[in-house]
Amino acid sequence: MLEHIVDLLELLGIIAHKKKKKQEKQLNLSETDDSTQKQDTSEEVTQQSGSICAGCNRILEKDAVYELGKPWCTECYKTHVLKIKG
Repeated sequence: MLEHIVDLLELLGIIAHKKKKKQEKQLNLSETDDSTQKQDTSEEVTQQSGSICAGCNRILEKDAVYELGKPWCTECYKTHVLKIKG
């Protein structure tokens, strides 16, 4: 009888552990969604006010080079993407 109680307690511990993992996973997913929403709004602001260089964070009115999914000014494009020094 005592062995059955111990087995039952172990089973309850396993169930509680799985439940806790599931809650942590859901919490992580909701945090990821929040960060994605924050990123989306910052991209909207960027699109409204012009592009911002991925290297130096200057506002690019024109002459932006779009490479690797990001806008670059010509100087940062040469140094960061093309890896040209000087």
